[in-house]
Amino acid sequence: MSGQCDILDDSWRQMQISDHSRHTTHGGAIVSCNCSEGDLKKINDLVAKLKPQGKGQPGPHVPEVSKILLKGGYLQVWDDGEFRDATDDELLFRLAAVYLFGERSLYLGKDLCTTDRWYDTSEWPYHWKCRDCCTELTVVFSHPRLEEIWGDVQGCAIGAAAAATILGLIATPATAEPTFKGVFYGCLVAKFGDWVNQIGIRFSRDARCGSAHDC
Repeated sequence: MSGQCDILDDSWRQMQISDHSRHTTHGGAIVSCNCSEGDLKKINDLVAKLKPQGKGQPGPHVPEVSKILLKGGYLQVWDDGEFRDATDDELLFRLAAVYLFGERSLYLGKDLCTTDRWYDTSEWPYHWKCRDCCTELTVVFSHPRLEEIWGDVQGCAIGAAAAATILGLIATPATAEPTFKGVFYGCLVAKFGDWVNQIGIRFSRDARCGSAHDC
């Protein structure tokens, strides 16, 4: 089985490939994935449905897949120590994998905390009330084999978050996210090889407020 999901060299197009647990062809490029034969077939079947049927004839609209794309985080891939835009084939393959196998999240922490303060006149005696609000950061991962290495994914993510800082990932994601991903992928590659570069990563930032309390 191939060591990673990627678009292989064009010379492979000349080969007659029958082992679809290793390779599949989409639009002239061959995509391979480090996952089981059954899982790969499920992904390929969905990708075939999503592919354009011809010039000016898009594939069927699948709302759930569109929602995955809108979440962000899947338009780039980590390749040889740097980011590049995902090819159409890579993007379809990743979206299909997320749709079929879901995502798993890890809470990293919170920052940018503020305190709302107001004078409560709803009951006597009147008094000041406060409520603390923070932005909470969660990182979300996706890959058909994610469960197998989840403990290591968590460990590498915590180390990457320390390098990028929670505040940086919340306030300045354009510079902090590449730092996080570089450290994260480097950590996992050292353990499992290049195929882990295909693990999808996106971030969720949610403003949450606690209960009102006396100041």
